[in-house]
Amino acid sequence: ERKRDTMKGKVNLAESKRTGTASIFTAATIGDKFMNAVKYAAAGAKEAATKTELAMLERQILGFKEEFGRNLYPIFEGME
Repeated sequence: ERKRDTMKGKVNLAESKRTGTASIFTAATIGDKFMNAVKYAAAGAKEAATKTELAMLERQILGFKEEFGRNLYPIFEGME
């Protein structure tokens, strides 16, 4: 779960970087506008990749918890 928390931090950082990316409207030349658009798209793609990795990690953690519960249930049932 520590890894999940680290990934959440990465997602938040990616979101802040994407929102901090220069706007195409403030650029002076068409070249600057194009470069800003490319940077924004790249930041969005990186953010999406990190969110996908986080979702996969959360699913893996849930699977580990379910497996642990399945292995532990017979022990608790035998204790009754």
